[in-house]
Amino acid sequence: MSLLIGTQLYGWGQAYGMKGRQISEHYNDVLAAVADMGFDTAEASADPADPGFVAQFADLLRGHGLKPVSMYCGADLHDKARAGQTVEQIIAMGESLAQEGFSALDCNPTPIGREKTDDELVVQAEHLDALGAELRGIGIALGLHNHTPEMVSEGREFHHNLRQTNPENVGLFMDVHWCWRGGADPWEIFTEYQDRLVGLHVRQSVDHIWTEDFCEGDLDYRPYIDALIARQFEGPVLVELAIEEGTPQTRTPEENHRRSAAYLRSLLPA
Repeated sequence: MSLLIGTQLYGWGQAYGMKGRQISEHYNDVLAAVADMGFDTAEASADPADPGFVAQFADLLRGHGLKPVSMYCGADLHDKARAGQTVEQIIAMGESLAQEGFSALDCNPTPIGREKTDDELVVQAEHLDALGAELRGIGIALGLHNHTPEMVSEGREFHHNLRQTNPENVGLFMDVHWCWRGGADPWEIFTEYQDRLVGLHVRQSVDHIWTEDFCEGDLDYRPYIDALIARQFEGPVLVELAIEEGTPQTRTPEENHRRSAAYLRSLLPA
């Protein structure tokens, strides 16, 4: 068995942004390159208030022989005054996802610049569970994404989101490197929640600085890939490159993603 592999388009967007260009105007070129590299899919970021984008992006994916699998979005779910509207918008987007053949929504509850209160986390978990139940009913798996804000205070928000929701409704779209950078042990998280995995984002660093491609570095991804293969995991494993201060910039984004695809495939069994 192999894995469904792809790329999250954040790094592509950064590369275009550094040239003063918008990736939204170049999706066709990017997806042509992604397909040529041998990836199976690509994940874009969507605004729940614009569900029409889902169909447009799905058409582009299929036009390049790529599979619609997952879409990323943020979600303001901690505030009682806004959470209901957010859920309604995401459900509408979820209906479009289902119609276009996607299977998962990669969702990150919105950070607010501070730790959320206990009450805010309760509200957030209630709405995540309700959202996940609605999406599950139309064939879309909700997977929670994570960055540093969720991992502070020993993963207080991260674990609350998962432990206070129904596993049937709310899964995990795990970003391994952000777990590690947030101070958690990503293997422990992976082991605890592997039955709830919807997808995986992978990135690398050397001496804690993000590398320009996915390669050998601070994290060993082999155990994760081996575990997914053993479980016959059907979700996507997405390379998400990103540039920060200190990241080398010696190659084009196309070269970096091609090298990343090759390295990810090298971790798969022959």
